[in-house]
Amino acid sequence: MSNDNRTNLDHRRSVAACLVQGVYILERDRQASEALAPPWWNFFQFDLHSQLIDDAYSCIFGAIRIASSFLTAVNAKIKNANQQRSNTLEDSFLALAGWAPCLFVNPMDHICSEYIGYFEHRKKMEEIGAGGIERLATQHSISGVFLNAIGK
Repeated sequence: MSNDNRTNLDHRRSVAACLVQGVYILERDRQASEALAPPWWNFFQFDLHSQLIDDAYSCIFGAIRIASSFLTAVNAKIKNANQQRSNTLEDSFLALAGWAPCLFVNPMDHICSEYIGYFEHRKKMEEIGAGGIERLATQHSISGVFLNAIGK
């Protein structure tokens, strides 16, 4: 169905009627061991996802259908997202790794003194040419390295 038809209410009603009729035919197919129902949804590029079956009478009373183009789009999106996710995590860290905040800290405060030590160490590693190692090391906590080593 073209995009023009998708906005036309009469065409949408016709598609819905065909999908409902497909369920009736699906039940007849089940009783007669035939396969006449698929054209009722295949024509509109829908795939039968699952059948709704009445527990008491074991008859089909509904069906869940998904547009084929939707499944294709979802699969492509998932594949792309997985690829981008690994790149994004690394890119995000690298984008923030060069950031140095302007902090006013009290060297006598235990928490602040840790920040001072961290940034002094970072600066020293950059000066000796080991900034890449320092950036790599700060991506992993000691507990994370340990849990990876034992396979958790």
